[in-house]
Amino acid sequence: MRFKLPLALVGLWLIAVSLNHPMHVSTTLMTEGADHEWTLRKTLFTEDLETAINQGREEKIHLGIDSAQEAQLIDHFLQDGLLSLSFTKRRRIEPIELTLTAYHFAADEITLSYIFVAKRWDLYDASLMKLNDFQENIYTVMGLDRRFDIALFNKMPNFSWPRVDLRD
Repeated sequence: MRFKLPLALVGLWLIAVSLNHPMHVSTTLMTEGADHEWTLRKTLFTEDLETAINQGREEKIHLGIDSAQEAQLIDHFLQDGLLSLSFTKRRRIEPIELTLTAYHFAADEITLSYIFVAKRWDLYDASLMKLNDFQENIYTVMGLDRRFDIALFNKMPNFSWPRVDLRD
């Protein structure tokens, strides 16, 4: 009985906090195919992406068409230091090319699909983190023999594959 009041207050506080601080999240599904070919499918909120692209621009853009030009604009924005893959070979960091294969616009979300080939890789994703302090980029990685889920945020925007912390 004595815990009902504190739990009710915590519940009210959580509701109040969620109204003032909306969730900022992107989701990504990475799937490994034959010969270490990976598909990366990233979904972002349209409004967040548009706001981030327009930061510091005099001429504002408005996302809203499912076109190759818009896809290239978003791809360049993301791959210009926000989303990258690499691997270390003999102590040198080598970039891995992400090839844009599909783009889909919806009123509330934008999805980009990429492919790349790599047996092992290091991913860095700071997408929208400069825009929102509480941004999380959630990944589900489906390797041929295992699955891994991780949330990336400001203090931890990267991870590697294969995961050395996963044990069989």
